[in-house]
Amino acid sequence: MQVFPILIKNQQLPRDTVLNCRLLNKLTKSSVDEAICQQLPDGIREVRFWNMEDMQNVNARSEDFVGNPFITRKIFVHLSEEEEIQMALDIFHRFGHGIWSLHLYLGLVNPYRFWHQIS
Repeated sequence: MQVFPILIKNQQLPRDTVLNCRLLNKLTKSSVDEAICQQLPDGIREVRFWNMEDMQNVNARSEDFVGNPFITRKIFVHLSEEEEIQMALDIFHRFGHGIWSLHLYLGLVNPYRFWHQIS
């Protein structure tokens, strides 16, 4: 499985293809994850959603993706607008099973309304 670090580093395969390779089996998934994490700078090992545009970009890029786009399984979500709640819930509904660590920041969002929406 030493081929993945080379393919990822040299960008020989499209991102979606690399991520879909993770679906083959546990050994391949582990190898791909390790290779991807080695290539990522420390600052982007975690996915951060700071606004609606960030969440829309993830939704658009992962529309047909069946795996987990969150390689490190750790995301930060900052909600400061009411409409961001629904977008975040859509992402959690699709990929929540693959998220192991969620850091949720409620900015200007009414926390009571947020908890009412998710319950």
